[in-house]
Amino acid sequence: MSSPYFNKRILIIGLGISGLSAARFLIAQKAHIWAVDKNKGQLFSLPDVRELIAQGLQLVDEKDLPSLKGFHLIVTSPGVPLNHPLLQLAQAAEIEIIGEAELAFRSLKNKLIGITGTNGKTTVTLLITHLLNFAGIPAKAVGNVGIPLSSEISSPPETVLVVELSSFQLETLQSRHLDMGAILNITPDHLDRYPSMEEYALAKMKLKSCIKERGVLYMEEKAYQNYGFLKPDFTTKLYGYSPDCDLRTDLYHLFTHKNVDCILPVEYRGAQSHKLENLMAAYSLCKEIGIDTTQFWKGVSAFCTPPHRIEKVAIANGVAYFNDSKGTNIDAVMRAIETLEGPIILIAGGVDKGADFSPWISAFVDKVKGICVIGQAAKKLEQTLSKSFNVVRCQNMHDAVKCASSLASPGYNVLLSPGCASFDMFENYAHRGKIFKEAVNALLLKGETQ
Repeated sequence: MSSPYFNKRILIIGLGISGLSAARFLIAQKAHIWAVDKNKGQLFSLPDVRELIAQGLQLVDEKDLPSLKGFHLIVTSPGVPLNHPLLQLAQAAEIEIIGEAELAFRSLKNKLIGITGTNGKTTVTLLITHLLNFAGIPAKAVGNVGIPLSSEISSPPETVLVVELSSFQLETLQSRHLDMGAILNITPDHLDRYPSMEEYALAKMKLKSCIKERGVLYMEEKAYQNYGFLKPDFTTKLYGYSPDCDLRTDLYHLFTHKNVDCILPVEYRGAQSHKLENLMAAYSLCKEIGIDTTQFWKGVSAFCTPPHRIEKVAIANGVAYFNDSKGTNIDAVMRAIETLEGPIILIAGGVDKGADFSPWISAFVDKVKGICVIGQAAKKLEQTLSKSFNVVRCQNMHDAVKCASSLASPGYNVLLSPGCASFDMFENYAHRGKIFKEAVNALLLKGETQ
């Protein structure tokens, strides 16, 4: 069977991880590929890019592109907003625009599970993948977790693909290929890209339209209560704490409707938490797949939380240091503060995503004893929080760690939970977390902790 992309002219906008993966797939399909990227000059030095150019990829400046009317399809990267001038021109010319995930959807034969939400989606994606493999069902985590979906088009059809989907990826999804999915939560984020919380919520809720007709979608009850009204025809199963949820907990048991499914392990009892909510989402989908309760909890006990998520780095002189670099929005930081016991010195800042930091004032009362701020958002953070907290502006991560250590006493926690994106000072959140850990270790080696 000939490829639907054979001999077609296709434009890729953005040659990041997903764009490169799309280019590899399309070149293998004998398509004619052009690409544009704002970092074009730097890309020529990358071996992956040079290899694709040798295979026929034409990487050019936007001004050197031939007429868009000559292209059959445009594949855009998640980081490129739909109001980008090239995409607006393509829309006017009625050229189809899809993302790398949609490109993959159209060729995959695997069972697909979609996970989205503001916070916790990487953890839940990796947890479900782990639980499937633990139960003897081959599975792989893909998508926004760091492995492009299109790189797995040749995966064995029996492998279940657990797909982490960001709101950016969901914007350009069109096909109903997901067998099931979960929307974990919807709280303020990416308001530098979306004009309102409602628009951001609608992007998340698009997951529903990507699920097969007989597939199932679970949604965290607060997210549904806050945003379900935006789509009156939006039907879903709910998980949470209320009696009318399809899966609920009284903080000691899990119930499906009115029936007790299991008793919660001790570490998850007694309090509402994001960890418990993440487990409920995973439990819901694993039950749908056929994993029994005993297997589920055995698998959970063997799961290691991924790094950069309230990750303990060190303890010195009675002060604990935690890396929560993945905490890139308001709610994520509040959850981290809630999780830790004892007084906290917070390190926050980076690229402001249009957030309102004022909810932190009430959330931090009696717990946060000082805030060291860095990056582009430092001034805004200082203006918002300095009347309620001791806020210190720092030049870089090493400076912030040293400052936080000087403010901490035995029994305190120093927490990196930025509430912002990382791209002003770091390559990504993982790089930021790495530099934080290096700064902590350097401080301990010098014996400069207080």
